[in-house]
Amino acid sequence: MKITHLKSSKKGNDYKLSLYPSSCDFSEDVMQRYLEITEQIPNSVQPFEFKVSKTSPNQYIIHVILSRDILKESILVAELGFLNQSFNIPITFLPSPFLESIDNNLDIVKITISVILGGSYIGALALGTTSVLWSLISFQQFIGYFIYINIAYPFQVELFLQIVESSFWDSLPNLLDIMTSSLSIGFLNPLEVNNEYAPPIKFIRYEKTSFFIENGSSIILTNLILLICLFVILSVKKTEKWKESILLKKLKVNMRWNGIVRTFFENAIPLLLAIFLQLRVLKFNAAYLTICSFLAIISLIYFCSMTYFIVRILYKRDNKLLEYELIKRIYGTLYDGIILTKATTKYYNLIILFRGLVLIFLISFAESTPMLQITPLIFFNAFLVYYMRKEVAFKNQKFYLVAKSKEILILLAEICILFLLVKTENKTHYQIVGWIIVLLLGSAFLIEFIYLVYIQIIDIKEIVKQISCFFKNIILYFKTPKATIKKRIPIEHRLRQNFSNDTSTFELNNNSTLN
Repeated sequence: MKITHLKSSKKGNDYKLSLYPSSCDFSEDVMQRYLEITEQIPNSVQPFEFKVSKTSPNQYIIHVILSRDILKESILVAELGFLNQSFNIPITFLPSPFLESIDNNLDIVKITISVILGGSYIGALALGTTSVLWSLISFQQFIGYFIYINIAYPFQVELFLQIVESSFWDSLPNLLDIMTSSLSIGFLNPLEVNNEYAPPIKFIRYEKTSFFIENGSSIILTNLILLICLFVILSVKKTEKWKESILLKKLKVNMRWNGIVRTFFENAIPLLLAIFLQLRVLKFNAAYLTICSFLAIISLIYFCSMTYFIVRILYKRDNKLLEYELIKRIYGTLYDGIILTKATTKYYNLIILFRGLVLIFLISFAESTPMLQITPLIFFNAFLVYYMRKEVAFKNQKFYLVAKSKEILILLAEICILFLLVKTENKTHYQIVGWIIVLLLGSAFLIEFIYLVYIQIIDIKEIVKQISCFFKNIILYFKTPKATIKKRIPIEHRLRQNFSNDTSTFELNNNSTLN
């Protein structure tokens, strides 16, 4: 009998039980009746219960359902006749009744927040407040992936990160996944997946797999389609008939930068996650794995090429050149909303991207050392706060204060996450630290979201004011009698003539006085 930890669940932990030899194949009812699970150390886990479900011959899932928080790793012993096997119960935090009610309606909460954010995003794009919009999307992606750091979070932290984790790219139709569904049988079920293809433990908990088609195919296809569109536009523009077309010139500029580069910036983090998860299990021994591995390699080449392309553009053009209107129209999305005061200022968006790269690399390859997952992030964010203070200035001073406050709050939250690694059986310690993390990250999110809404309200008020003035002028025009309009010009002419005569008389009198 072999028992391995499969994943943590909301009310306990799930384990995979395998029986050998194959003749020891029992029904689910028999296993539930005769399997006994006891504590190695009395009162370390009690009270608890368990349920058994059968997945395949000789393969079962044990659902250990806890009734209280487990603040110290404990050991349970499973016995089936003369067979016995011990297994660990990791640190587990259960939800309070209030948090459980929110968790039960998590899909509704996430949809509601997505609709609110989606409306704000559309408004920001329509009104041109894009620098705030990109900052909020980048924050949401970065913080959302904290959930995969291999640390036992109090339930309120897990719940908050699940809500924030939702992304626009998750809603894109995954056509390649549909097309390869027949090839993926036996790979995508997290309960049946072979250990050699398993993602890090925190990904298993949220039923994520290692395979690129499921995680990143829609993202890379979107990027490649944009590149193909640009290639078509450039090809058509070379012809004599369309060579001087203003429309194609605008499409070329917008597609190259406002389209391709901005899309790259906003989906680079989820794309990197899909790449790294696939690189952990890079295999070519099956059709599905071959396609996944090939796409991951293509995506890695695409990411490196785009990064090099952007760095080269910024490096070869000094700040004065970047300030020219023509250059800004072409490359402005790379430093949107930033005052180019110093040589390193223009790299702000790239530094934000590299911070996400560090996080994704650590959660993909350093799950065995949680300390190593969080410590580099603390140092990176400390550097980022210093860099923003010394090198970065935004055109909007209020937005600069918002962005700087957000990074400070993220840094403080990361330091608090480090305190969760302190082993203690004091439940209050974990609860207080957990609520502080939620408060810090929630405040950072709300500050930026409220500022985004504030900017939109200001812009809408200005637009309403302009529209109101326009209609008032139209109404005034139609209300004014036509005779008055015709007489207005000669009257104004006579007034100007009288003013001119008065001025001449004034000058003449002054000259007489002087003489």
